[in-house]
Amino acid sequence: MTAISWIRWLTTCLFSTNTRTAERPRRLTYAEKRELEQLTADIDSLEKEKSEIEQFFQNPTDTSAIAAKSKRLQEISTLLDEKELRWLELSEIES
Repeated sequence: MTAISWIRWLTTCLFSTNTRTAERPRRLTYAEKRELEQLTADIDSLEKEKSEIEQFFQNPTDTSAIAAKSKRLQEISTLLDEKELRWLELSEIES
């Protein structure tokens, strides 16, 4: 093998793309599909809990629970941000 043919061969190996993988977009794995379903359920549940706490704050009857509910509301907001971001990542792959 001459130096020029070796360079051509190496260039072809390094810079050619596999046409099979280039044509097919990435799909969700089975685990990612299950995660997406679980995230949807978790987000719905957290949003429901968040709205219940927000309704409590509109007319607080138990003033001793305000601090605990306020802390839980912050936790829910953080969880929702994380789960919604992951849901968005997975839904972009899915489409």
